[in-house]
Amino acid sequence: MIHVLARVKNLGLYVLNTIKSLFIKGLLTILPITLTIALFTFTFNLIKNWLQPIHKIMPTQLQQIQHSEIALVIIFILLIGIVLKLFILQPLIEWMESIFRRIPLVRHVYFGIKQLVYAFHPQDEESFQDVALVEFPRKGIYSIG
Repeated sequence: MIHVLARVKNLGLYVLNTIKSLFIKGLLTILPITLTIALFTFTFNLIKNWLQPIHKIMPTQLQQIQHSEIALVIIFILLIGIVLKLFILQPLIEWMESIFRRIPLVRHVYFGIKQLVYAFHPQDEESFQDVALVEFPRKGIYSIG
């Protein structure tokens, strides 16, 4: 009788471990998908909230189209890119950056963000060419850079 109870107990542990393993496997499979969707949904809603004032001042015909404010901002950004490509706004941008260079806190934030953005620019051939092992954040600990 005790031998039978031991087998039932072992079988129960095996079933519980199998269920636990399957749950973790399923969780690790679905978690990246869920977090990606959640991140994109959060970002999309955040952008929609930022652009809410634009939606209110748009013509009524455009307000009928869902997410038209996002399309309008994308077109606006493309137009700025075209104007910059034609070098019309380049002196204005350089003048604005010269002002930012003189403001202590703004200087570090603006140029830090600018450097980060240009590091991921597809035409930037200088960034991310080599892998380095750097002693950071403290002595004896190394990070990949």
